[in-house]
Amino acid sequence: MKFSLSMQFGLICMTFANSQREVNGENTTTSSGEVNTEQGNLRDDIKPERRQRIDDDVMMHISDLKMELFSNYHKEIRPLRNQEEKIEVQLNVVINDIIEVSLVEASILLSVSITMSWYDDYLRWEPELYGMITDIDVSPPEVWSPRVNILDLEIAYVGDSVNYGVVHHNGMVITYLRQFIRVSQLLSARYFPYDIQLVKFAYQSWTYDDKKVILKWHPN
Repeated sequence: MKFSLSMQFGLICMTFANSQREVNGENTTTSSGEVNTEQGNLRDDIKPERRQRIDDDVMMHISDLKMELFSNYHKEIRPLRNQEEKIEVQLNVVINDIIEVSLVEASILLSVSITMSWYDDYLRWEPELYGMITDIDVSPPEVWSPRVNILDLEIAYVGDSVNYGVVHHNGMVITYLRQFIRVSQLLSARYFPYDIQLVKFAYQSWTYDDKKVILKWHPN
């Protein structure tokens, strides 16, 4: 299954904005006991001993939940109870930064954030049974993945900097990946440094065709 998109940006006056959740910046409630800012004020009024007991209880529920979910989980199999169905993967790509521009080598080094989400039939639970935990953090290698990567030969994969995931109680899996990629193409320099460059990305699942995995663009 092939997925393509195009992005425009200026070398100095960039025409895009990163509306995607920052990998290390957003305050959210997590299953590890961290809370958002408003709830944090309430926790300040809790005695340290009781706060420790609450955190210990949360960690115990997380441990029990992960044991239940992954004890017989097979990440090599598409997470559908009916294997004749297709699994839909929502994909979003955002350019975070232009790290390097080389007019001589006709290349651009970019920092790109990739967010993917899908539903996993085998990673569902009732929050009432696990201390009202509604989501847990996971490492992407722990769960099934559509194995999506860049297809274009003109784009060279350089490396990753951040890669993590979240599983929600309804089975939704969200993975976040920040990649460094180098795009090799002719650059317009007629109005340097105010030229607008058009970069085309093509992503494809390496192991699944469109009969098993459907890639769809998700703007948020």
